[in-house]
Amino acid sequence: MASNLQIVVSFLVCGMAMVDAISHSDSIRSGNFSAVAAGHGVCRSVVEPQGYSCSEHKVTTKDGYILSMQRLASMSGSRSRKPVLLQHGLFMDGMTWFLLPPGQNLAFLLADNGYDVWIIHGRGSKYSRGHVSYDLDDRAYWDWSWDELAALDLPATVDYIYNQTKQKMHFVGHSQVNILKIPKLLF
Repeated sequence: MASNLQIVVSFLVCGMAMVDAISHSDSIRSGNFSAVAAGHGVCRSVVEPQGYSCSEHKVTTKDGYILSMQRLASMSGSRSRKPVLLQHGLFMDGMTWFLLPPGQNLAFLLADNGYDVWIIHGRGSKYSRGHVSYDLDDRAYWDWSWDELAALDLPATVDYIYNQTKQKMHFVGHSQVNILKIPKLLF
């Protein structure tokens, strides 16, 4: 019970803890985040150096957008508990979940508690800029709205995770997640 409370408290005070994370995020920017920019991948550059196992995944939506995801497990490699999807907020990407150090970071805390953690990078964000037929310079690439995020991206992501795990999952997010999740709950 105490570990669950710690996770919730860590999540709720995430914004306030950013001051404590400045030195950690500065070291990531000068080291591991630059490795991601060099094409080494989020797992290899950011997650694995912290001692966690991680795998890179791609999901293609019905309208052809290619979304990037990472799957984390605890340092022990356990995947025995339910999967949980972490969705970033508006104008961000999944790297948001790695700004805090492991002991204060929701993704790593969940993995440490045996959860099968999945982190998504939304369409158009830095790590999900692929499409089966459009380039970033094509006007048609950017012709989407919140409707497509809720109607296409979220279901493709959930289906992919279910097909990998054969389990229902938990969902955690903030900001844009209200826009994505509410239509699915209402209709």
